[in-house]
Amino acid sequence: MHAQRSDVQALLADERGSPRTPLHNADDKPPRTTTCRREAVLALAFSLCVVAAVASRSFAASPPWLSSAQQQQQSQYHQQQRKPLPAPKPGPQNCGATALPHLCCGVCQFERRLCSSSTLPSRISTAQVAAQLAGQHRRLQDVTPCELFQRIRGRTLWLLGDSQTWSLFTAAECFLREFAPSLQRTDPLPSKQLNDLLTVAEATHCNAPYPVPPLCLELVLGTRICVVRVDYAQHMRRFVLPALMQHVPRFKRDLVVMNAGLHYTRDVSCVEGICQVPGPESRYVRELRKLVEWRAPRRNRLPKTVWMETAPQHFPGTGYWTGSYRVTQGQSCEPLAAWQRGAPVELAGGNWNAAAAQFVPGLADAHLRIWNASAPLWDSHLPDECTHWCHPGAYQLWLYLLNDLLRVNALGNPVAVQGP
Repeated sequence: MHAQRSDVQALLADERGSPRTPLHNADDKPPRTTTCRREAVLALAFSLCVVAAVASRSFAASPPWLSSAQQQQQSQYHQQQRKPLPAPKPGPQNCGATALPHLCCGVCQFERRLCSSSTLPSRISTAQVAAQLAGQHRRLQDVTPCELFQRIRGRTLWLLGDSQTWSLFTAAECFLREFAPSLQRTDPLPSKQLNDLLTVAEATHCNAPYPVPPLCLELVLGTRICVVRVDYAQHMRRFVLPALMQHVPRFKRDLVVMNAGLHYTRDVSCVEGICQVPGPESRYVRELRKLVEWRAPRRNRLPKTVWMETAPQHFPGTGYWTGSYRVTQGQSCEPLAAWQRGAPVELAGGNWNAAAAQFVPGLADAHLRIWNASAPLWDSHLPDECTHWCHPGAYQLWLYLLNDLLRVNALGNPVAVQGP
């Protein structure tokens, strides 16, 4: 989806010669952009937006970080308040932590699993995915890296959520890589103790749990994209948001995208192919209600926030998770039959989003609706599963929708240079 390396990227390259990660998409081909049609257009747009950024940027002094003693004290307090994550267990060869998606791959590499190697009976190519997206009458080529960069210039775009939100981060950092002086990712906070406050989730690989630490990609002009893996709303309320409020200078000026839903699997009850919306006593609804109550008195001290819908899954049957994130040999992901026949709950975003809808005004300043846009993409998931998608695909579509949402709701900076 991205253009070949331009002179702009060369100018931004680290003069010390820090290594750059090879660029690969899910089909192991050099990515191309659908944004800037020619490198000259991107170079011109980049120069113009840098001029606009320098002219409008406020260089307010950042408050100092906490001392080492204060950091350690805060870290110890938070560790006492939450259940510690288990330490990684040794596993077979190729089952180490570096095989995990959040550690295995550099910018624009996304995953080790290649969509071209899928064994599922139905699998479409990335060209067909692009045709599907174009068929939704969305002009994805009209949003450029320069436009999105201007919207977040001088701020951190925080992505807080589960593995789907993490995949959105990988799409965003790849899309904006022209503005990165180095493709080496960094920690969001300046010490291990502080970053530990944001490590609240784990990923299971080869039957062993691994903590998932937060990551950032630094861009020019004091801009960053950062991701924090957090699967539950209660962890956002108790740990992640308080830590960011306390330890990130000018956090109120940043932008936040939040999501939670897929990991509340015990709240889903399906009988004869019909799944019930989580009710008022479900864990999901109770935790969202508490998050709204927590945000209410603090809203003026929090950044502008976007609540992102929970994405659809396409497992055989109801579409929802069936006990394993893999599909068995001979099976395939399937279209959402209830969505196709116009079932009200499915058109409203499925069970999670129907349950969350009443809380969105208290959770965020804007609502990123991705369900209906992603529902048709049932046959472009990663190999042997029906939850995560190939790149390019749904995540690049969400990025387009996010940029549009920021524009419509006047969130972030005004944009001086728009379009291709």
